[in-house]
Amino acid sequence: MKDLMKEFQENPQDCVIVKLMVNLLQLSKMAINHTGEKAVLEAVGSCLGEVGPIDFSTIALPHNKNISYSKAADLFEDRELQWVFIMLTLINNALIDRCIEVRSAAAACLKNILATKTGNAFWEIYKSKADPMLIYLHPFRMSRKKFLEVPCSARDTPSETLDSVSLWTPQSRSHDSWMKSLTFALLDSGGVKSEVLLLLKPLCEVQTDFCQTVLPYLIH
Repeated sequence: MKDLMKEFQENPQDCVIVKLMVNLLQLSKMAINHTGEKAVLEAVGSCLGEVGPIDFSTIALPHNKNISYSKAADLFEDRELQWVFIMLTLINNALIDRCIEVRSAAAACLKNILATKTGNAFWEIYKSKADPMLIYLHPFRMSRKKFLEVPCSARDTPSETLDSVSLWTPQSRSHDSWMKSLTFALLDSGGVKSEVLLLLKPLCEVQTDFCQTVLPYLIH
């Protein structure tokens, strides 16, 4: 423990204690308003008590994102499956949003993604991992004889509208309006081939922050 604390002081961002704390805090956040909430919060509290006092200023939000990305790389070799993990993590967090429209859209995205061939491949690998998020994803996984197919219209030749200067500049529009318009244009252009990314539209329609997060993946 002494060595871990020394590592924490020297390099807090990459320390295993910080990663543990972030995961515990994330778990407690996801447990709110869910069955077994009290038991989960008590267990998290016990773990935090064992670790002892920590300077939470070292656990900033950007570090939490980095942990999701690095965790995806640790769990999956395939880039597509890494993206699935990152997207599902984001969607899972949206399930506890205060806005009912966001929660509803997140649930729809989860059901559709897990019903695809890519989602099934992800699940077959991910189900063997002892990850708490499995508990929250499982109710959204439907037993299907056929995989959900993304509409063929979404796989046409990339639209020429992507070359429009007005699409890439806010001009007189609000930031939210511009961000959503750009995201929708990319999703509908035919240039995005990932079926998982194509199925994110319901959540993009109701949450601008989510659009900003997934935008780099759509462009990439």
